[in-house]
Amino acid sequence: MKFYRSATVIKIFGFAILACSFAMPGKANSADTLKLVSWGANTWGNVVAYPYYLSFNNNPATEMMCDDYWDEIGQGQQWDVTVHSLTPSNIGSLMFFSEFSNPDSALTAYYAAAYILTGVHGGTIAANYGNAAVWQLFSTPAGKTIPGGNDGTVQGILTDALIYVTTHSNLNYSGIRVYTPTNLGSSRTQEFLEYGVSFSSPVPEPATYALFGAGLIGLAAFGRRRAHLR
Repeated sequence: MKFYRSATVIKIFGFAILACSFAMPGKANSADTLKLVSWGANTWGNVVAYPYYLSFNNNPATEMMCDDYWDEIGQGQQWDVTVHSLTPSNIGSLMFFSEFSNPDSALTAYYAAAYILTGVHGGTIAANYGNAAVWQLFSTPAGKTIPGGNDGTVQGILTDALIYVTTHSNLNYSGIRVYTPTNLGSSRTQEFLEYGVSFSSPVPEPATYALFGAGLIGLAAFGRRRAHLR
């Protein structure tokens, strides 16, 4: 391979790079979107439960779990979202953060939801009961109970999840992706959780140690914002 040092070649190369930068706009210029494509056969009462199949930025649809029982969306509906890995540093950006009395409780709830999603994905928790448990988990701070939320199996799943995440200080759920609506004031959008292919087993994460102590204490406290009723 020959290397040319002439100023003309350098100028042409530089112009080509500049042209490409204009021809290929970055992601910052467009919003991320989520679209409900279809769903599976599982239900909770008369409500569709996990799995839901959603397309992110018009890519092939993947399985996700809804964490919001009280808002409605329809097949083919699309809305703008922000995408975060489930880490302590991102907890303040998620949909239900303001429902909880403190960040510790919010992190505990989302980690419990991740624990349940992991169990559903792995086949150790029934999909409809697991989704119901997640719905109840995020309904409790607003003083609500979903239909069937007091079912013994649902409550057992919730108890197991909360005990697990509050007694293990080396959890890492960064492989769980959370798709949060950008318009949180709309009752026609929902937040979804996805079990990411990059998910890894729990490893020590010292930054989370202090966040577990108050997890269960504040979980049932009423939040500052009320969820939108259907």
